[in-house]
Amino acid sequence: MPVILSLLGGTVYLIMAYGHAHGLVSVIDEGLYLYKGLLFAAGDYRPFQDFGPLTNHMPLSFLVPGWMQLIFGPGLRTGRYFSITLGLFMLLGLWLVTRRLAGRWWAVMVIWAVVLNTALLKIYSQATSQILVGCLLMWVLVFVVGNDRKTWQIVLGAMLSGLLFMTRINMAPVLILVLIYVFWSSGRRIGILASAAGLTVVIIAHAVYWPEILKIWAKWIPSSITPFLDLYRIPLNAIPYWDHEIGLNHRISSLSGGIRLHLASIIGFLGMTLTLTLRRNFPSLQSNRRTAWFLVSLYGVLILFHGAASLGLNYCVYCFRPYLAFFSPVGLIILALWGREIGHFKHRTIAGILLIIIALIPLFIGLPSVSKEVESILRTHVPRISGLSFLPGTIELQVLLGNKLGWDFESLQNSGVVIFWLLMLLVPLLTLILNYLIQRAKQKPIWNNKLSSAITAFLVLQMSITSIVFGNSYRDYDCGKDVIVANEAVGSYLREKIPEGNKIYWGVGRAPIPMLYLPNRETFPPQLNGDYTFMLEGDSQELLRYGYWDKPSARKWLNIADYVLFEVRNYPYAGELGFVEDRYDEIMRTPPTNPCNLDSSIMIFKREN
Repeated sequence: MPVILSLLGGTVYLIMAYGHAHGLVSVIDEGLYLYKGLLFAAGDYRPFQDFGPLTNHMPLSFLVPGWMQLIFGPGLRTGRYFSITLGLFMLLGLWLVTRRLAGRWWAVMVIWAVVLNTALLKIYSQATSQILVGCLLMWVLVFVVGNDRKTWQIVLGAMLSGLLFMTRINMAPVLILVLIYVFWSSGRRIGILASAAGLTVVIIAHAVYWPEILKIWAKWIPSSITPFLDLYRIPLNAIPYWDHEIGLNHRISSLSGGIRLHLASIIGFLGMTLTLTLRRNFPSLQSNRRTAWFLVSLYGVLILFHGAASLGLNYCVYCFRPYLAFFSPVGLIILALWGREIGHFKHRTIAGILLIIIALIPLFIGLPSVSKEVESILRTHVPRISGLSFLPGTIELQVLLGNKLGWDFESLQNSGVVIFWLLMLLVPLLTLILNYLIQRAKQKPIWNNKLSSAITAFLVLQMSITSIVFGNSYRDYDCGKDVIVANEAVGSYLREKIPEGNKIYWGVGRAPIPMLYLPNRETFPPQLNGDYTFMLEGDSQELLRYGYWDKPSARKWLNIADYVLFEVRNYPYAGELGFVEDRYDEIMRTPPTNPCNLDSSIMIFKREN
């Protein structure tokens, strides 16, 4: 039964991810991973090269989606279908680790905790690095954690940690903590072997891109302690356009939003951290104590790193929510391990306090605004179904329910609020009453191992309910119409209008997905990142060397480009960069890249001879 339920969870994940893959608007990061990855994989440019595309992450985050497109064909469809495949492999790794540490039923629960969290499903259905990192991280844990790991498995896990390092620099702590854990749990000999394997991967990758790869280290390490990296830093007189001051209230909002979307993971982390300080009360944890400390340390370090990178800086304050998706499944493993230990807990007073805390935490992080959360659920897009067949694209849940029940939106919303509160209040209460009545009938102590496990299971169910509610509040990129087909139509139109061998000025500002469908056309790589790499001041040549651009560069490109592309919404600002419409012939604009926003059509201008 646990295997069947897990397979059912994987099937639901596949169906839901397919719908989201077709119904989510593309983010600029997704387009950059795919298009830059294609350029790198095809050999048109080299990661970190001077005067090439900005390589702001480690090379594998671009090369892996690039290689997939070389094999299966370039385009958004390939990128997102690959992400769905990675998601299924991530679920398999999550299931294997959780089953090993906490048992089969807990493995079922963590699978469904992912499936029921719409925010995670959406993030993992896009061709961004979150799902690639999440999949690699799960398989690192598959090979490394536990008491029965073979030497070859540990060495392979260390190598995957090195590959993870070379995918995203923010995951560098994983390799360090894995090696510490291996030395601690498996001894010096295996620790040395694992260190050699993991570090060799990192050293070889750095050697391939040496010394240009130092650009990414120069970005993150303060110049005060690494003046020797100044040669690889963007000039000090460069003033970025994207440098907004974000107030404290926005940072708090981002923090609370991240907690809500990843509540179950964070509860597991906090609960296990508290549990590990109560050594005498958890004798059953002794065999997994080192693993528990490793997982808690891994989650804690990663959440601090990503919190500092988002909440502590101005570049991407609201990235905290998607940043946590890199490692959120680790918290679910911790939750399962912690729930298993509560099932063996003997101290009734402390256990009661723990359960009360779990039950009350949601009240302090957003349940007062539950009406808005229910509204988000009702406006969530679910896969379209006709008969017994699934169709591309999605439909709002409130439309589906309204058609079936004949209720208006307000009635659906009010009913959702009542149901939510009943579940949140009654599930823990009824569980405790059931525990009391059964134990009284059996004339046994009120606190029983099996029934305490049942209480924990119900509380996990409660966490799942909050995941459904809060996860559905992540609607930043919802569209519901088939975004993949829309971008393929745009690419086909551009391919028809722009012959091969021409230079293209990409003034769109959004994800460069349409460029995936235009082989043998030349772009100006620094402008692919749009405003994020645009500089108000600085030496133009130095900026171009590091992958940035400015107004003089824009004017130069406009003079030599054969075709100029602007999105409708950006066109009013084209003149500020030196665009003179009289020098060009306008061709009929493309269909919208975002089928839910007509302003996303691309205007095509051909330079007059």
